[in-house]
Parts: sequence; C-alpha cells; structure tokens
Amino acid sequence: MKERIPFLDYLRVVACLMVMLVHASENFYGADTSVGLASNMSMLLNDQNRFWVSFWDGGVSRTAVPLFMITSAFLLVPTSLSMTQFYRRRFLRILPPFVLFLVLYSVLPLLWGGTTPEQAAHDLKLLPFNFPSLAGHLWFMYPLI
Repeated sequence: MKERIPFLDYLRVVACLMVMLVHASENFYGADTSVGLASNMSMLLNDQNRFWVSFWDGGVSRTAVPLFMITSAFLLVPTSLSMTQFYRRRFLRILPPFVLFLVLYSVLPLLWGGTTPEQAAHDLKLLPFNFPSLAGHLWFMYPLI
C-alpha cells in the first residue's frame, strides 16, 4: 500500500475548485440567454467585472488542468516497472476506452440529429488524425496517454 501525501490531496481539491471556477465564469462572458452558450454576447456589465472574470478565469484558474497533469505525473514516476511494462500497461488501460469514446462521439449524435451522416463518416475517417467534430474537449487524453 502506498503512503498518502496529504499535500497532493489538497492540491487536487484546489485544482477541482479552479476547474469549477473556469466553467462557472464561462457562462458570463460567452452566453446569450436567447441562443444558448457560445455566442458573442457578454453578460458582464462593466469593465471592472470583465477584468475580474478574465483575471480569475484566464489568469488563475486555467492552470487547473496542468496542475492535475503535474500531480498525476508526480504520482506515476516512482514505479518499480520497466519503461516497456509501464507504457504497455498505460496504453492498455487508456487506449481502448479512448478509441471507443472517439467512435461513440462520431456516431451517437446521429441518433438525436446532432450531426449529419456525412459529418459522422468524415469524423470516423479522420479518427487516426484528429478528434471528432463534437469531441474537442477530449484534448487532454493525448497527454494522459
């Protein structure tokens, strides 16, 4: 059994809070209630509000994902496995579900009309090279692998 490192537990809690802060503040500068998220209308009233949202969202909280990555790398390094064993185990744990999710993100939106059959076929064809058009948020999988 590995010994816990309490500091890393606290670090992960802080990183979780930062991720929540990023996602909560995105709705203020990227939302238009009439058309939904990701439009060009800002819900911020003045420049001072814009400054604080950009400071916390863009300047402080965007370090959350790298913080998770660094913490994970720190926890993975002290291993008794050889490099070949380590990567074989890592690939077998991450790649099969990743490939499955890439295929699902390419095909499932057809069920609810979120994409066209042509776009789904295009996404499937480009899977070895890029994400499906609706799965850009899976960018973090490549550093994990």
